[in-house]
Amino acid sequence: MDLPPEIGAVRQPHLPALLGGGFLVIAVIGLLTGWAILQGRADARRAAEITTANLSQILADNFSSTIQRIDLGMLAILDEIVRQQVAGGRDDGRLIAAVAREDARHPDSLGFRVVGPDGKLRCGISNVGNPDGDISGRADFQYLRDHPAGGLLVNRPVLGLVTQRWQVGLARRITNPDGSFGGAVYSAIPSKALEKAFDALNLGPGGMVALRHTNLQLAARFPVLVSPNEAMGSAVVSDQVKAIVASGVASIQYEYISPLDGVARTAHFRQVEGWPYFVVVGLASDDYLADWRRHRDQFLLFGGLMVALVLVGMQILHRRIVDWQRATDSLAEKTKLLSQSNADLEQFAYVASHDLRTPLRNIVSYAQLLDHRYKGRIDADADDFIGFIVEGGKRMTRLITDLLEYSRVARPSQPLRSLPAAAAVAHALANLALDIEEAGAEVKVGKLPNVMAEQSQLVSLFQNLVGNAIKYRAPERPAKIAVTATRVDAAHWRFAVADNGIGIEPQYHDKIFEIFQRLDPAGDAEGTGIGLTLCRRIVNRFGGIIRLESTFGEGTTMLFTLRDGGAGSAG
Repeated sequence: MDLPPEIGAVRQPHLPALLGGGFLVIAVIGLLTGWAILQGRADARRAAEITTANLSQILADNFSSTIQRIDLGMLAILDEIVRQQVAGGRDDGRLIAAVAREDARHPDSLGFRVVGPDGKLRCGISNVGNPDGDISGRADFQYLRDHPAGGLLVNRPVLGLVTQRWQVGLARRITNPDGSFGGAVYSAIPSKALEKAFDALNLGPGGMVALRHTNLQLAARFPVLVSPNEAMGSAVVSDQVKAIVASGVASIQYEYISPLDGVARTAHFRQVEGWPYFVVVGLASDDYLADWRRHRDQFLLFGGLMVALVLVGMQILHRRIVDWQRATDSLAEKTKLLSQSNADLEQFAYVASHDLRTPLRNIVSYAQLLDHRYKGRIDADADDFIGFIVEGGKRMTRLITDLLEYSRVARPSQPLRSLPAAAAVAHALANLALDIEEAGAEVKVGKLPNVMAEQSQLVSLFQNLVGNAIKYRAPERPAKIAVTATRVDAAHWRFAVADNGIGIEPQYHDKIFEIFQRLDPAGDAEGTGIGLTLCRRIVNRFGGIIRLESTFGEGTTMLFTLRDGGAGSAG
C-alpha cells in the first residue's frame, strides 16, 4: 500500500496486522476465484466428454442396427433363390418381385441386387446407374467366391460400379446346391444417408462426426469437406486415431487438432461392435468452452471488484487510524485507538471468514453431488478428480471454520467469571471420547481450581491441548496424558497438560504457536495449524501466558497460567 510521506512518518503499529489481514482476505478471494474458474473449465470439458461418448454409442448402435436390418432383406432374397434352386428352375419374375419387395422395405439402402457368378448384374431395380458393370475383378466379389462359409461381408467404403455412388457395401454369397459359387446378393448403405443422419445432430459450429473403416478410409463425415485429402474414401487421419486403431481399443476419449480443418476438439472414438468400422464424434473446444469463458470473465470481474473493495477498505481504515493517532499524544488515547483498530480488524476477519463459508459449502455440496451421481460411471480419473475437489473443499471449510473460531476469541463475548476448570476438562474429554477410545489413550486429571474464564473458550483450550497430545502420540507406546494444576502465587495457577508422545524439537518450541504452523504439514495428522495459535489467544485473553517444555522422542508438557477464580479452588 503506497502511503503519502507525511503519513509514512507516523508510527504505525497497526499496519502489519492491517496488511496481513487484508492480504489474507485477498489471497482467499484469489484462491476461490481461481478454483471456480478452473472447476468451471473442467466441468465444461467433462460435459463435452460425456456428450461425445453418448453420441458415439448411439451412432455406432444405429449403424450396426442398419446393417442387421438390411441383412434381413438380403437373407429374404437368398431364401427366394434357394427355393428356386430346390424347385430345379429359375423364375426371374419371382426374383424381381422379391428384390422389389425388399427395396420397398428398406428405403435407407441403395437397393438390393443379385449378381451372377460371372460378376455381372442379374437382377436390380433401384439406383442401377450402370447395368452393364462387371464386378468380377473386385476383391469383395472374389472373397465371396473363394469363401463358401464367409457369412455377411461388410465392405470398405467404395464407389459402386452399378450404383455409381459412394457406399458401405453389404454382400452375401449365393451357393448352388452342389456347393459351387452361384453369385452374390448385394445391398449398400449410401454415404449421403449417413451424412444426413449426422447433420441432424446438434454438435455446434465446430462439431464433427465421422464414420471410417478400420483401414482408415472415410465412409461418411459431417460437415462435408471438399479438398482432395478429405474426399470420400480418403484415409487421412490424425496420428492419434492411427495409434488408437492400431491398439485395438474399443472406446476411448482423446483431444486433438484435426489435420483436415485445423479445429481443436475433444472427441470420442468407438468401434462398431461386430463390424470393421468405427465412429468418431468431436466437439470443438471453442464451442463447448464458450459459456465457460463468459462465466470466467464474470468471475474475474467479481473477484477484481472484491479485491478493490478490500484495498479501499484497508486504505480507509488505515487513514482513519492515522488520523486518530495524529489527534492526542497520550498513551491512553493511543491504546484506545489501537484497540478500536484491532476490533475493526477482528470484525473484518470475522465477517470475511463467516461469509466465505456459504459459497464454499455450495462448492463442496455440488462436488459431492457429482461424486454420488457419476462415481463409477465415467472413469477412474474422473472419480479421483471429484474426490480431490471434495477433499480440498472440506479442508478449506475446516480452515475457514478455524479462522472464524480464531477471530471470535477476541470479539466481544461473555465477561470472564469464576468457573471450575475440572468441569471444562470433563466437557473437553467428553468431546474427545471417540478419539481417546480409538487411540487407546489413558488420561489422568488431577485436582483442578476455579479460574477466571469464559466457558466455551476454556473447554476449547483443554480440548485442543489434549487433542494434540492424542494426535501426536508415539506409535510404539500407549498414549498417557495428565492434566494438573499448581499454584504460582495468590492470584495465579499454572496448568500442565503432559504427554509421552513424539515430542517437539527445540527449534520449533516458539514456531508452533504461530498461525498455520504444523510440525509435519505433509503428514497424515489432520489439522490446519491454528489450534495452538487459538490456545495462546485464549490464554492471553484470560490474562495468562502459555509455553511448552519438550524432549524430542519422549513427550511434551504444555504450560499455561490462569487467574485464580476464588472460593472452591484447589489448594
